[in-house]
Amino acid sequence: MTTPQVIQDLVAPLRQELEKIDAQIRQTEDDLKALRELRQPIVRMLNVADPDPSKKKPGPKKTTKPGDRVAADTLDAAYAWLVANFDGQDITAAAIKADPSFTFVGPPRINDVLAALADRGVIRLDHVGGTRGRQKFYKVVRDAQS
Repeated sequence: MTTPQVIQDLVAPLRQELEKIDAQIRQTEDDLKALRELRQPIVRMLNVADPDPSKKKPGPKKTTKPGDRVAADTLDAAYAWLVANFDGQDITAAAIKADPSFTFVGPPRINDVLAALADRGVIRLDHVGGTRGRQKFYKVVRDAQS
């Protein structure tokens, strides 16, 4: 059977060793902090004098065209649908949204589809108007290839 004194005699050297290690850690952390403080102005001077091109901040994001946001097969299917449903009539995003048979893209992407088809040259912007003067009216181009 062990007595409390025997346990304390066994634990005492371990506690002393732990205190030494903790003191070394504190000293190393203090040294590291001092080195970082010395390093910081040197790094700033180097960045000004000789900047590293790999650390250059990225520029503004590239803007995407409407055609880049819609798949080509979706555009082909939408064009075929427009020819079948709006041949000779004004095409507007509002009219397409009102037709439940247009299921190629959701309502937020209809303007992207129309713009991409206009970029392809298979529909053309006929005029801008409507109640607020911002609605785009398109027409199908008859002899266009999609």
